[in-house]
Amino acid sequence: MRSPKYNEIFVMMFSLYVWFTLSVEPELFTSTNGKSGDIYDTYIGMVGTQNNLAWISLGVSLLYLANLFTRKYGLITIVHVIGMIYYLFINASFLINYPNIAFGVLSLVSIWLFTDLLKLIDITEEEKARKIKEKNGLDDCDSLRR
Repeated sequence: MRSPKYNEIFVMMFSLYVWFTLSVEPELFTSTNGKSGDIYDTYIGMVGTQNNLAWISLGVSLLYLANLFTRKYGLITIVHVIGMIYYLFINASFLINYPNIAFGVLSLVSIWLFTDLLKLIDITEEEKARKIKEKNGLDDCDSLRR
């Protein structure tokens, strides 16, 4: 098991928070539906029901937990993309209902998640390059540099 990064802990705990909140309050969507009108109706229509979003939230959290048991950067990257899409989807709800509070905090976390995703992609590409060099017997590439 590898040690989790802060953003992995954040998304895992945030998705557990959303799952718990939606599971405890089964009428949460109904009670907030009137605040934002048609925009919120369309947003809710994307997931169908509150129960669906609760299960999606639990699934994201479990994906992140399972992700801690692998060191394959391709798989880690895929889980981070799923987590970022999930997080941005949940952010949309906060931005619709609480635009002043949510914009600053959620934007900073979104940038943080995106930056870490770019770092993971770089690590994946470096790993691919290393494997290609090993396969072709170019482990010591210093002699090729000019």
